[in-house]
Amino acid sequence: MNCRHMTVMRRITLRSSALRGLHAAIEQLELAKQAGGSFYQLSMIESDLRELREMAGAHRQ
Repeated sequence: MNCRHMTVMRRITLRSSALRGLHAAIEQLELAKQAGGSFYQLSMIESDLRELREMAGAHRQ
């Protein structure tokens, strides 16, 4: 395996790990949203969800 191939494989692995982490964070926030809370708490959760979903969408491209 040459050096360039190893670098590409590391980048693919890193992106995959990052995407799994984003999806796990989104899932946790969705659970928190379902649990309810104050208007302020739910607004913060919604804001975080939007941001993480945008990041996850950017990773897919």
